[in-house]
Amino acid sequence: MWSKRAEVIALAFGVVLILLGCGDEGPNRSPVAVFSHIPQEPGYAPLEVSFDASPSTDPDGRIVRYEWDFGDGETARGIRVTHVYGDDGEYTVTLAVWDDRGASDTASAVVEVLNPPPVARFTWRPQEPVVGQVVIFDATGSYDPAGALEPKEVVSWHWDFGDGTQGEGRVVEHVYMVPDTYTVTLTVTDDDGASATSESSITVSVPSPPPPP
Repeated sequence: MWSKRAEVIALAFGVVLILLGCGDEGPNRSPVAVFSHIPQEPGYAPLEVSFDASPSTDPDGRIVRYEWDFGDGETARGIRVTHVYGDDGEYTVTLAVWDDRGASDTASAVVEVLNPPPVARFTWRPQEPVVGQVVIFDATGSYDPAGALEPKEVVSWHWDFGDGTQGEGRVVEHVYMVPDTYTVTLTVTDDDGASATSESSITVSVPSPPPPP
């Protein structure tokens, strides 16, 4: 039979054990969200970026959830993820982590995606013009790189004919009045403001004299 005193001691001892057990947990300390991404430098769209949240830590437990917001309306979950940015811009990427007791933390970084420049190409005919002859310059071979999720298009064609005159348009005509070798420069611009140039040399000769009568 338990004496009343023994019951009191046992009860008190049990309460002490319970209190000690609760004290072992202590207040929950929040995790620390950390991540890296490759590439770190700006790149042209479409740009694939790899994200790694494995440097994240929890001081008194473990991280059980990783959520990503890529800044372009897309999200993902996981320690390591990849994402493709289809259009140029600056995107704020946010990682949120939760530990096994519900505490959370976030970390952010900016990914810069560049607009790939167009490609400037042109031809002319005739290939060996003479003074006073109409030369047709054609830039229909110019283009904006394919493969972007949101492709651009060339909207402007600017010509420098090398003789002090200029022109505008995809296909233009020009007449040289002095025999010489001229550097022709084409500058194309896409609908997002990126531009590129191409140069070629054209030699203009004196026309052959007419045959004698």
